[in-house]
Amino acid sequence: LVDRIKDLEMQLAYVELNKAGLLFDKENDQSFDIETADVIMKDPQTYYNTLVINKGSYRGIKANMPVMAIQKVKKNNGKFERERIVVGKISQTTWMHAKIIPIIDPECTIHVKLNDEEFTGLLKGRGTHQKGLLMTHISKWAKLYQKQEVITSGGKSIFPKGIKIGYISKNIS
Repeated sequence: LVDRIKDLEMQLAYVELNKAGLLFDKENDQSFDIETADVIMKDPQTYYNTLVINKGSYRGIKANMPVMAIQKVKKNNGKFERERIVVGKISQTTWMHAKIIPIIDPECTIHVKLNDEEFTGLLKGRGTHQKGLLMTHISKWAKLYQKQEVITSGGKSIFPKGIKIGYISKNIS
């Protein structure tokens, strides 16, 4: 029962996170077309590692587009603010729907950087929420510490620069 409750909580978190999902198509460094969509299905074959949204190619959605969501975050001053976070990327589209590979999937690799330093690396999913994400290809000169913020690096990446991914939980180098 405890496992089932945790599973339901994870599903609810996905729905809440993706309810206000934003899709960005990068035209140039600062210009983006935005399309909102709702998660309408989770692929049971991959234990919810694939999400399906209610927008497809008829709305201009294409494979490899980044997927982000808006999250409410409580700041140190006690006030809530909205911030963009990475969800994953589009893997396939049909006329009416699109599949999302979430950030936790090993097939989803993202160019990232440490928020307080210029060191960049690659972030890859490890298959489940419990396993988290793994940052690789980062300079040995980077000073890594717990709770250090990791953001998208921009550049040639499909994700715009500065979108929050999360925080370092532990250094396993």
